[in-house]
Formats: sequence, structure tokens, C-alpha cells
Amino acid sequence: GDWSSDVCSSDLRVVTNTPISESVSMKLFGTKINYDGFMNNATTGNGVADKAYTNVGVTLLFEPNDDLEALLTVERFDDSGTLDAFHTNYNTPPGIIPAPPAGSAENDFSGGFLTCAIFGTCRTSLDRPSFSENDKDNVYQLETDAATLNVGYQLNENLRLASVTGYREVREYRLYDFDASAAPMITIERWNDYSQISQELRIDGTYEKLKFTAGLYYFSNEFEQDWVTGDAFWGILFGGLLRNPDLGGPGVSGLTLCQLGVFAPIACDSRLTMADIGGNITQVLYETQDTTSSAAFVQADYDLTDDLTLTAGIRWTEEKKDFIAGQAYLSNVERQLERNFPAYADLSQTWTEISPKIGLTYRINDSSMAFVSYSEGFHSGGFFGVNQNIRDFERDQYDPEYAGNWEIGYKSQLLENRMRLNVTYFRNDFEDKQESFVALDPDTKTVASVFDNAASVIYQGIELEVQYVFNEYLRGFLNYGRLDAEYDQFETDINPNDAETIIEDASFLNPRNAPDFTLGVGGTLSLPMGDGTLETFVKYTRIAEVDANLLNLKQSKIAERDDLAASIGYYAENWSLVAYGKNLTDERFEVFFPIATLFAAGSVNRPRTMGVELTYEF
Repeated sequence: GDWSSDVCSSDLRVVTNTPISESVSMKLFGTKINYDGFMNNATTGNGVADKAYTNVGVTLLFEPNDDLEALLTVERFDDSGTLDAFHTNYNTPPGIIPAPPAGSAENDFSGGFLTCAIFGTCRTSLDRPSFSENDKDNVYQLETDAATLNVGYQLNENLRLASVTGYREVREYRLYDFDASAAPMITIERWNDYSQISQELRIDGTYEKLKFTAGLYYFSNEFEQDWVTGDAFWGILFGGLLRNPDLGGPGVSGLTLCQLGVFAPIACDSRLTMADIGGNITQVLYETQDTTSSAAFVQADYDLTDDLTLTAGIRWTEEKKDFIAGQAYLSNVERQLERNFPAYADLSQTWTEISPKIGLTYRINDSSMAFVSYSEGFHSGGFFGVNQNIRDFERDQYDPEYAGNWEIGYKSQLLENRMRLNVTYFRNDFEDKQESFVALDPDTKTVASVFDNAASVIYQGIELEVQYVFNEYLRGFLNYGRLDAEYDQFETDINPNDAETIIEDASFLNPRNAPDFTLGVGGTLSLPMGDGTLETFVKYTRIAEVDANLLNLKQSKIAERDDLAASIGYYAENWSLVAYGKNLTDERFEVFFPIATLFAAGSVNRPRTMGVELTYEF
């Protein structure tokens, strides 16, 4: 059933500050969050999107004199539960998803899915389900160790040196029931190890007419991922129902044919013997990547006059990526982590880019200003690791993405500081925008992710922010954004599910996750009561329709929606008690994620949430 009224969650946060000596202070902090999830998995009986999260750490502040300050934070994160994705079964028989009208430009899938046809786990209605039916829980475990050191030294009254050092190590496990149904169709397991280190050295200067910052930046990370796709899928695809013992067959595995090279380019585990062949077939994949990024930057503000300031900056970046991925092969469950890859894709690329920024700020008076700026951004290229075959890794090398950004705006504090009014026009021109989609692979009859520099996109619009103080008790705000997003150039395979690669103009499609408008309005009412304050907060948000799918599939559109949040609390000198609610109108929607024509899943948003928060300072 729907758990929207039965969810139990707790959130505990503790912070303690204490001096250790005249020059050293310490802060101990901890957070513990438990959440039961907001849906029931009817197959396993467990919650969906449940969470058990813990964060503990210590911060040490070292101030030996007035010029030197060092801040060290060391912390540990432990996060486990079930993933907030692939909630609902969207595997349908033919005809449930309506076909687009004849002659329509709509691109939509209206056929059936293999999971539904073979196992009978069909969804017979497009109404949003109130429960999940995954045959396995989408569990995850995430362990993170992190350390950050900030050091600042005041050289003189004008110059300050700063150093920021960071380290992070992550160990992660994830399991996805990728078909999202009660059938044992396909499961993906991933074991990830990730580490990174970063270092920034900076000098900040402040003079009568000039303020500047200049520095060097270094970043390095290492990422390694083992992943396995399993359950009945490969036995069905490469052997049929009769060859899969889990489906009542005699156990003649498709691995026998795989060893003969029938399913090339997918390989077979060369160390399997005939005694090993049987049971579920797994596909074994592996990738690792090292990234090194170096940069030098400088930015300065110079007062041309008392009212006019020029801002100019430039950043030089060099980024190198070394990528190795194994040619996927088929094996059994017992040998799924042996890494017996027949060959590897070994790829390396280096990119450099210079990114400038320039702008002018004009102070109209003591309470208002106008500004204009232009900057360029750079997102490095790379390699797409979610592939099966060496040819696909080599194909899906992509170039950097570039953006030119204009901003023109006005900021002000009016009516004796009772009203804040900010208006900004922006235009972002993206070139070589990086995009991906999933297409059928005609050789293997499975799917392949295609990633490339597919498009040029223009995002432009207006943002409005208004805050107004009506009196000493009541404050209100209004935020409004208008967005015009369109492809300038875009060519792709508009129907990637026909097993044919036909590249054609797709510039008529809408860019993903780009609503025409967003609106937020609300306020806070604060009333003195006893020794404290009773405060009520309300915010109403409205977001226009968005396309969640690159190809604008109809079932992947998120309709225009509302969100109402509110809280009421009592705030005393050293404690507070607050009751809050999110999505109070219980606005619900589901988004369709197809891997046509094999299987499909849906994801739904969180329902109405209400809670109470107690804070005490001692």
C-alpha cells in the first residue's frame, strides 16, 4: 500500500564547541538520520528509499597569533539503505502505451517489453502505482572518509596567503533491479572505489582601488569500478527459455554457444569448463580512470571611478584522463569478479583551455547597482564507461563542452531597506554539448549507451527576486524565473530502438530538465511570545512542464506541478521546537525510463512529508 501516512523518520544532529588551549579550539559534530522510505516493496516487504545515515567528525581551529589561522576537519560518512530510483514496474504489453498519432512528430515507444512477454509481470495501466514490486531491493552502501585543511596567513595589511587542501576516499556498493519488476530478469551490481586529492594555493590582495585573487590549483582522482549484470537475462537472450534452469529448462546454458564465438563481439570466460556451465549467466565489466587537472587563475576588480568597477579574470586549465576498460565477457556467478578479460580498451586524452571573464559594475546610488558580465566555461572531454565492447569505448570518446555566458542585471535595497529588488537577464550558449542516449545494438541484440558531442544549445531568460518587509512582524518574498531553452543544432538517432543508426535533425526537441518558468512565493510571520518568538513560514512553488528524456518521450514528461511547504516553530534563547511539512498538497508524478524493447522502470517523487524538529544549545 501507499506509505505516505506511515513513514517514520528521525534526524539527530549534535555539535559541541570547546577550547583546548589559548590558541586551539575544537568542534565535535555528529548526525544520525534514519528514514523508513516512502513506498512498500510488495515482493520483498521492505521499504523503498529507506536510509540509515551517520556522519561524525572533528574540526580543530589553530590561531597562534593574529596573522595565522588553520582549520582542519576530519570526518566519516556511513550511508546505507535502498536507492531512490527504479521504484515502479513499467514493463507493459503492446498497446498499453498509446502510439503517437499518424503523421505526428512525437517520438514515443508504444510496443511491448521482453520482461512482460516472458515472465507475465505486465503493467496493465499507466496510472501511477502506490507500491513497488522489485524482486530484489535496490540496496546501497557508501563509506566516505574526508579531510580538509584551510590555512590563511596575513602577510601585511594588503596581502593574504591561503591554502586549501582536500582529501576524500569513497567505497561504494550498489545493486539495481534494472527491470523494476517482480521477475528475476536483470540485476546490475557495482563495486566502486574512488579517491581524490586537491590543493589550491592563493594570494588575495586588497588596495585602495584594486582587489584581486590569483593562484594555482591541482586536482587528482582515481576511480575503479567492477560491475556485473546477472539474473535470467543472458540465459534468455543467448539460450532461450529452455536453456535456463531457473525457468524450468534442462540447464543447457548459452555459455556453450558463447564459447564458440556465436555472440561476438561479446566474449566468454576462457577459464570456464563444461562443469562450470549452468545456472544464471553473468556479464562481467570493469573500468578504471585516473584524472589529473592543473590550473592557474587570476581575477581582479579595479575601480575606474568612484561608481564604476571593472572586473577581469582569466583561468588556464589542463586536464588529462587515462582510461582502461575491459571487453565485457560472459561467465557464471562464482567467477563474476575474477577479471578474466580477453582484451582492454586503453585510452588517454589531454585538453587545455583558457577561460576569460570580464564585467562592469555601476553603483547608481548607495542602495542600487547595475552590472554586465561575460564569461566562458569549459567542461573537459572524456570516456564513457557504461559500455560492453572495446569498439564502443573507442567510439564514445567525447570532446570538451564549451559555454559562453552573458549576464545583465540590477540589484537594489529600496524603501529604506525594506525592499530588495534584483533582476537579471542571462544567456548561456553551449557548444559541443555532451549528451547520451541508449540504443539497441544490432549485433548483440542488447543495448548500448551512445555518448557524444551532439548539440549546440541556447539557454536564456530572466530571474526576478523580490523581498519586502511589511512591518516588524511580517516579511514576504517572490522569486520568478523565465527560461527559453532551445537547440541551435542537434543531430541524433531520433528512434534508437529500431536497431538502425539513422542520424537526423533533432533541433525541434526540447532540452532536458528546462522548465519554461519557475515561481516561488511566500513569507514569514514572527510574533513575540513569552521569552521567545513564534514564527510561521510558508512557501508555494510552481514549476512548468519539463522533458526528463533526451528524445522527449511522452511518458517521460513531468507535468506542470505545485509544491507547498510550511513550518511553525517557537524559538527561545537556547532552544527551539519546529513542526514542518513538505509537499503538503501531496503532488505525485512518475517518470518513465525505458530500455526498449527489453525492460522499463518508473521513478516517482516523494509524497507529503511532515515532522517535528527540536534544537537545544548548551
